[in-house]
Amino acid sequence: MKKIVLITIAVVFLIGGAMVFLFLPKGHGNLAMEDVLPAQAVFYVRADNLSQRVENFSKTKLFNDLKNLDYKKVSSTVGVAPESAIQFEEKLSAFFSVENQKLIKALFGKEVAIAVYTDDSFKNMKDNSPAVIQKALFAAAGNVFIATRVGSDVGAAESVLKFWGQFSKDFKTNTTQYKGKKITVIESQDGSIKVAYVRLGDVIVIGLGEKAAQSAIDVQAKAQKPLASDADFLKRKKTFLEGADTVGYLSVHPIYQLVQSQINAMGDAPQTKLYADQLANQLKQVQGLEALVFANKSGDLFIGKTDLYFDKMKLDPVMRGLYTCAPDDNKSANFVPWDALFYQWTTCLDFPGMVNQYKEQLSLRGQASARPMDVGKMISGYEQMLGLSIEGDILPALGREFGVYLSDVDITGSFPIPKLVFFVETTGRDKASLIINKLFAIQPNLRPDEEQYSGEVIHYIAIPFVENLKLSYTFSDNYLLLSTNVDVLKASLDAAKNPSKAIGASMAFSSMKGKSNSVVFVQFDRLMDKLIAILDWSSQMAKKMQIQRQAFVSGSEKKIETLNASNEGLKTELKDKKNRLAQMEKIPDVSVELDALRKKIVAEEAEISANEESVKNLTKQIKSYQYSAPKQEADQQAVDQFIKPLLQALTNIKFISTTTVNSDDVMSTTIQMKME
Repeated sequence: MKKIVLITIAVVFLIGGAMVFLFLPKGHGNLAMEDVLPAQAVFYVRADNLSQRVENFSKTKLFNDLKNLDYKKVSSTVGVAPESAIQFEEKLSAFFSVENQKLIKALFGKEVAIAVYTDDSFKNMKDNSPAVIQKALFAAAGNVFIATRVGSDVGAAESVLKFWGQFSKDFKTNTTQYKGKKITVIESQDGSIKVAYVRLGDVIVIGLGEKAAQSAIDVQAKAQKPLASDADFLKRKKTFLEGADTVGYLSVHPIYQLVQSQINAMGDAPQTKLYADQLANQLKQVQGLEALVFANKSGDLFIGKTDLYFDKMKLDPVMRGLYTCAPDDNKSANFVPWDALFYQWTTCLDFPGMVNQYKEQLSLRGQASARPMDVGKMISGYEQMLGLSIEGDILPALGREFGVYLSDVDITGSFPIPKLVFFVETTGRDKASLIINKLFAIQPNLRPDEEQYSGEVIHYIAIPFVENLKLSYTFSDNYLLLSTNVDVLKASLDAAKNPSKAIGASMAFSSMKGKSNSVVFVQFDRLMDKLIAILDWSSQMAKKMQIQRQAFVSGSEKKIETLNASNEGLKTELKDKKNRLAQMEKIPDVSVELDALRKKIVAEEAEISANEESVKNLTKQIKSYQYSAPKQEADQQAVDQFIKPLLQALTNIKFISTTTVNSDDVMSTTIQMKME
């Protein structure tokens, strides 16, 4: 009996499996995006769980603060016509309506992929007429394929048409057949835009024109290779961030080849060849780059990772050092204060190579100029003026590290002064000090003062008429620190002595420790708070200026009244004097009196003319103030009602950090962003 039951169960499973095999579309099932899209994509990105991610983001304080901004105010401020703003608002409301959001969720809420391919649209294009470029652009746009996963309950035709209807009501639809598959075509009435899609199981493939749908059908029919079997894709896929909800890559080499083909097609005309040479010089900086791979995980702590792959043997020699330089310990973090708003550090800078590259660019620009420059002579002139040799004095004094940090912005004076520090590694204090002393020698009136602090000497120059601005410098180990403020240098020296006062003490900075090639750290919420404070300062200054302008207008209006009244009196007197002059000219022997009267008439005419010119100038200034006042008031409203609330919303982002680390053939950058 037990044996019969087991056989019956086995038969049921076999029949069920056969039914599934026969009645489900072959090759469809739960297809991966890479199994639908064709191989050789230049750009590919895939995002998973979009509806859940949008829902999670919509619960954040950042989203709610952004949602409540007054977008009408900014549209009117930038000069958008009221009727256009109303239409935009209606479109926006319709787009974010409950019904439309359900539609978007059904169409794009699960998984979406975009793949971009190249063809010969722009290769060797010698004709740059608008018609040819437009044709090439439309052809290139047809190489953008969009694939989206939908549920079995989603009607593709109905959903796509409803979504398309959000953007245009003026369209028609029809269907075509391709290798036994139905392709739906949505076309504008004039035929200028045609969008087509095909449904393959639970995946819809959409594109401009029928190329995307036909290619997806070819992949299913094995007439084209899928992206999943593409060697370049498989190579990049290995480095996708584990657990990422967005992944993708950009293949750089095909783009390099496309630009190179355009350079080759430019011809030999002198001016064209010169432009081609300039473009080729810029292209040198990216030769050898192969692909950019990126991925990210969403959440309260956003984590992203990009990997830039390269062939170091093909890299431009100047760029090779930047990409292949080994990571190092970041010692600059030891003297950056813990409360720095922004901090950036990089190593492996090739200053001699950068100077040579700059010389090349100057030389190319000089060739393009009507008056070619002698780059060597120009640089020699600068060296003579400075009393320094770039290759003999300056470059040998510089190490390979450079950075900057912003500690604060002083808004207590007449205008904001950033407390900014630039720092550079030196090969020795003596070499760096020699350069600085020679630079000061150019301006003998500018002699720096000195202040001893924490075992170091801070040199500074107070800038006349600019309160709180002191150009200053000091050293920390072999780093030269240049600043706009003495106090911030003191904070750096304090941090160097006490690690608890350095930026490394910040918990947010902990993931950035260890060997690296570059770091960027932004305490974003505090930076936004500082920008808000600067806007408040600016508003107060604007109000003071407005009061001064109003006082000027009021005083000018009174002065105009006085001048006009004076002119009326002068004109009456002038009329009387001219009448007297006419009568006296008939009387003999009164030449002396006539001369005196004529001089008075000339003087009064000059005074009237001067008064009229003053009235004209004052009236012009009053009109200028009256014209600008409404705009300034509108700008201030935009600041108060949109920009400041936007910055306030962005304070929900606590910090943003990036760390870059080089290895043998890849430059990897990790990005972190903490938000509420």
